[in-house]
Amino acid sequence: MNEYELLHQAWSVLSQYIKDKQHAADHFISSMIDAGVDDQDLAKLADNKYLKNALEENGIGEEEWEEELDWEE
Repeated sequence: MNEYELLHQAWSVLSQYIKDKQHAADHFISSMIDAGVDDQDLAKLADNKYLKNALEENGIGEEEWEEELDWEE
């Protein structure tokens, strides 16, 4: 299991029991950044709206999403 798969699985399980998902996602992403998780692995978590918001707040993945949007236009 790679780092992304582990983080995705952890969030999937824990978020089922969390009421304030955005606050939890913000803390989760901040903790992963502090732990030194690679930005590319974190950016892959953007398929979840709460995690995507938390990533954007921390300036992770915005360039990739902008490139995707430019391509789609």
